[in-house]
Amino acid sequence: MFCHQCQEIVNLDIFFGAVGAVELKPDDRSRPHHKDFASFESSAEAGCTICRLVCTNPRFQFIDTTVSEQIYVRFDQRRDVLFFHTADDTGNKVYRSPLMDICAIRLSAIEGDPVTTLMPGVFTSRPVADDSSSDACFNIAQYWLKTCLETHDSMCQIKDNLPLPTRVIDVGLLESLFVTLYVSNGKHGQWLTLSHCWGKSPLATTTTRNFDNQCAGIMISTLPQTFQDAINITRKLSYRFLWIDSLCIVQDSMIDWQAESVKMNTIYSNATLNISADAAADSSQGIFNSSNIKKDKRPIMSHMPPRPNYVQVPVHSPKSGLKSTLYASIWHGDDFQDARHPLQERGWVLAEAVLSHRRLQYTSSGLAWSCATVPTKCDETRPHEIHNLSERKSYIMSVYQIPCRPLPPRYVRMPGNDARRTQIIRWWYERINEYVNRQLTFHHDQFPAFSGIARIYSDLTQYHYKAGILVEDFRRGLLWQTSGRDINSEVAPSWSWAVVRGEDTFIGIYECDYAHREYVDDPNEVELVDISVNNLGDNPFGQVLSGSLVLRGLCHKLNGLLETSNFYFQPGWQSSLFCSRARDQNYQEFGEDVSVPLDAMRLHMDIMDESNIMFWRRQDIHILRIGMFLSRPDFGTGDERRLVEATSFLILQEIPGLEDSYRRVGIARILGNGIESPDWQMKTVTIL
Repeated sequence: MFCHQCQEIVNLDIFFGAVGAVELKPDDRSRPHHKDFASFESSAEAGCTICRLVCTNPRFQFIDTTVSEQIYVRFDQRRDVLFFHTADDTGNKVYRSPLMDICAIRLSAIEGDPVTTLMPGVFTSRPVADDSSSDACFNIAQYWLKTCLETHDSMCQIKDNLPLPTRVIDVGLLESLFVTLYVSNGKHGQWLTLSHCWGKSPLATTTTRNFDNQCAGIMISTLPQTFQDAINITRKLSYRFLWIDSLCIVQDSMIDWQAESVKMNTIYSNATLNISADAAADSSQGIFNSSNIKKDKRPIMSHMPPRPNYVQVPVHSPKSGLKSTLYASIWHGDDFQDARHPLQERGWVLAEAVLSHRRLQYTSSGLAWSCATVPTKCDETRPHEIHNLSERKSYIMSVYQIPCRPLPPRYVRMPGNDARRTQIIRWWYERINEYVNRQLTFHHDQFPAFSGIARIYSDLTQYHYKAGILVEDFRRGLLWQTSGRDINSEVAPSWSWAVVRGEDTFIGIYECDYAHREYVDDPNEVELVDISVNNLGDNPFGQVLSGSLVLRGLCHKLNGLLETSNFYFQPGWQSSLFCSRARDQNYQEFGEDVSVPLDAMRLHMDIMDESNIMFWRRQDIHILRIGMFLSRPDFGTGDERRLVEATSFLILQEIPGLEDSYRRVGIARILGNGIESPDWQMKTVTIL
């Protein structure tokens, strides 16, 4: 049943607003719904299908339903979403984000239903299938792949019949009970790849002992469920070859690992499609089983009450004679994609995702598609986004959108410059932000697992790469910051972001909005004298054994700035810890609501704990001026949108026994040019 207010939703003539006998035009204005929350709840208790669905939203349980406040509903035809919201303080009916509203409900229709032709662009959303192994899901996957291969431009296209990887799995015929490990010997063909979590369950591997048996034949039933499902997908998509790392690389041969690992760039970039088992925590869980566990979009609260995935909503249009059924579900926004599935916790998988021209992702929310032309927001609920190319041109989301031409060093965005060049730099730092949140089994894989991304970016831009830093953009590259927790100095020099591991933050270690990091002409900026990195073997993108950075710039002992500067300690991005009132050399703890003096020097320590609070009194701590950037003031200054000039520094600590040698311990920033105090000295320093 439906209450009176919701009857105006299911009657499409009223809901859209009838114009003539046939043409319907959506009314984007908010319209009144229930007069208050109590009425909404009463309607839900009386059995109204839509009101009851709204009240199951976990956000609703935190609303004070005794407050008398008019509720409005608005339909966003581009997303097929009903927004239920209140008025703002001035009484204006407002459209706000789902996180600020009472609830958002997506209305989905079955493919081919007459309601989908009622008006162009309306009801293009589709319900998620109950089973990701169903024929319906395979039809969607084939539709996406065919559309991309036949209609997308050169960014998505790879040459046909390229040399196969050294070894691939020959999946054979659809009904066959066996597959074989196929040694290509230079033969050409097409192949798919699998991205998966190895996990803790026993994993099927190829070794020197079972190599010949693997080539003779592998009974599919002996393989982990994820591998079995990937073989099934490959067969149903009509491909013969599949590359799986644990089976196609000889796992007990270091020689084979070293030879094959450097080829993984081309293995993933030249594959026709990457199958991504996002929801499976290990190979035993299976692609289909893991993606069938939770079909609704992610809950906002972990303790959210159970609710149905979809509620059937009968709709009708008396003027056109149409009767149909829509499928309503709670909608949490396009940005609430499952970015933290088990697979997205793996460090190696980021390069697999970046390098793959096409990806078919099996998530806990259903199927999703990404390719170089349509990198986001094409999934089972919005399958026809595969055709939406107009929004894909303005922002670089894929490495294959980066043109293959030299990027100017120390790039500065200025009027008349190609704005996409700024996005190319931003894309690099965003990938690092993604990477440092992920986990590695072995710490020494920190650089190797990122090497595929670094290599292709360096090839495209002609920027030189040294232990995670782009030489041509070294000033910005040195200004990473941590959350003040532990770092691993064994895998990288102290100046490289690679010492950071598992930040567990969605913000990252670089400020990617380059209103925060846009260069300002600065005659006193630091100069690069030398950067030297000793890599394992001859791979400049691989494991780092040691590295040194020689800079020449203005230096000052940090304790010498106590007479002129306030110190504000902010380990990480979200919370402040301590502020030193410099002139009496004491410190006080700041709460979150305390305004920071505008002239304070903000210090972000790589490791911030009780033992470091009074470190500025030490004689071996120095500060090296890096340069000036356009920046947004920190929160609390009253105008966060205006841009100001600020100077950034490295905080360095002397290394005993090595003259003019230091290790990095943090960064700092202050408004202005930062050299008002006396006694700044031009020095050449070596940072290890």
